[in-house]
Amino acid sequence: MPLSVAPISQQPQFSFWEIRIFRTIFSIAILLSTLSLFAKTEFSQTVEYVQKRYANQFTDYPILIFDKDEIHFRFAAANLFGDKNEAKRVEIIKSYVLDESGVVLTDSDAASLDIYLTKLKEGAFAVPVTRGSFRAPEYQMCAVFPALYNSNQRLEAERITGLTIPGAYQDIDFNHLKRGMTLKEMRLFSIYHELGHCLDRKYMPAASSEYELDAYSIHLSESFAEVMGLLLLEREGITNTAAKRALYRNLYSRKVGKWMADNPQYGVGNQAFQYGGITYYLVPVLKAAQKIIESGEVDFTSLSLEQINTETVKVVEAHALKSRSFAAIFQFMNRGETEARAKYHRWAEEMPDLFTETLGELISYINTSTAMLDELLDLNVQPEKDGTDELSSLDNPTLCDDLKEGRQSLLETFLQSARNELEQSRVSIEMQRERQIRLNDFFNNLSSSCAVKS
Repeated sequence: MPLSVAPISQQPQFSFWEIRIFRTIFSIAILLSTLSLFAKTEFSQTVEYVQKRYANQFTDYPILIFDKDEIHFRFAAANLFGDKNEAKRVEIIKSYVLDESGVVLTDSDAASLDIYLTKLKEGAFAVPVTRGSFRAPEYQMCAVFPALYNSNQRLEAERITGLTIPGAYQDIDFNHLKRGMTLKEMRLFSIYHELGHCLDRKYMPAASSEYELDAYSIHLSESFAEVMGLLLLEREGITNTAAKRALYRNLYSRKVGKWMADNPQYGVGNQAFQYGGITYYLVPVLKAAQKIIESGEVDFTSLSLEQINTETVKVVEAHALKSRSFAAIFQFMNRGETEARAKYHRWAEEMPDLFTETLGELISYINTSTAMLDELLDLNVQPEKDGTDELSSLDNPTLCDDLKEGRQSLLETFLQSARNELEQSRVSIEMQRERQIRLNDFFNNLSSSCAVKS
């Protein structure tokens, strides 16, 4: 049926003021819809989703994924950033944990978590809160601190691979990576990896029960978390990430691993530091898990969290580096290929039952990791020209009023818009890094500047 339109003379006529009122109401409606869309940041929405879908399903002990945006707002509203305010922040952390998980933290517990919300707020961590001795820790809860969403594809890839570590990569940078993970893949893999640590009944408790952290135990723990992260992504319908993730892990292993082996002093007494490259060589378990996925033998989308946990342990037990291979690869990192090969050739001849397999795995690591470097890196690529975009100012005169009046949704809408801009704009890498620093300190800087103005 055709749409009939009244003649102009019969259409309703509006006065100037009626039109003004209509436009005002329309503008308010648009604003309210925007606020509804960004009532929580994308980061907070992800935390809430993963908490409800997975963390809350684990019953051994509470797992709490910390919403840093929420907590940073609480810190800022009370102007509690800075070392002198740690005791007051501890009270906020205790209150937050009690409300979200029902766990009663001691002051000492909360103080041990504070550093991951302040000095280490940019990174991703899983932190068990335990009672008892080192040898027999009893879990009170496990805390997950996801990396903040103040990044873009380049900045997140640099964080994961350590591309900006001075001395580790020489002239290699993000532009030389031929294949990369998307920003969404990196962010979600990261949070599911850290959640994987907290879901780990076997390897993380073993690693954390050592007074002096054992590097090989950490490798097994990281292997579990990596496989769990991959399988949870698969369960969420995010597929084909294993190969790309393996390329990143291999890059870190060869470049940062060599740098760590050569510079143990940067570990400040941490004996596991110099083994960091081998600890995070997670290629074997990633490839093994991907083969299981591709075989179709297991439908991970239909498995329970408990079943995925069981499958993850199987992969780690069968495919993580063996302890002798772990030590052999460190020799390669620390002493070079010629010396490492000669040493393990000699040992394989003298003690074949112990070292023949180890020699084979050492050679396999060297060949496989070298081939994967060639697959990922293009050292002949021309540097990408800086973009010509400009970033919007973060200095908005209304933000202090929003903070003082507790208008959290307005602040988070502003923050989300700034994050979106960083993700999408083409600006120089210097501007990207500067903006990332300012976004990481958004609530801290806002709190300080508003306190000065008042």
